[in-house]
Amino acid sequence: VKETNNPLNPQTYYGALRLGTERLKALYPDAEVVIMAPTYTNFYSHGNEYMSEQGGILEDYRLAAKEVADVEKVLFKNQYEDLKVFAENEILYLTDGCHLTQQGKFVYGINMIEYLGEVLDDWED
Repeated sequence: VKETNNPLNPQTYYGALRLGTERLKALYPDAEVVIMAPTYTNFYSHGNEYMSEQGGILEDYRLAAKEVADVEKVLFKNQYEDLKVFAENEILYLTDGCHLTQQGKFVYGINMIEYLGEVLDDWED
C-alpha cells in the first residue's frame, strides 16, 4: 500500500494516488478533487486478508486514501462506510462480490450527490 522509505513510489497505491492527485491539481488548479475510499468487497475474507505481499487489507487502502486527501488538502469521501454495503446486503449491491450492480451504482451516485451538496452548503456558509 505504501513504502515508508519512498512514499511517492508510483508502484504503490499510496504513491500512485499522491502523484495522480498532484498532477490533477497542477492541470486543473481551480477544480476540487475528491478522493474516495474503496468500497466493501467480499474478496480476501471481506477485505480482512492481505491482497498481496506488497498490498494490505482493505482498511489499509481506506486509511491511505484518507492520508493522501489530508496531505494533498483535497476532499475525502469514505465510501467504504458511507455507502453501507456490507456482507448482509452485498447481494443487492455487488455483482461479483466486488463490482457494483445497477442498484449499487444508483446508491453510489445518490450518495455522491448528497456529499457534494453538503460540500457546496459548507462553502456557502
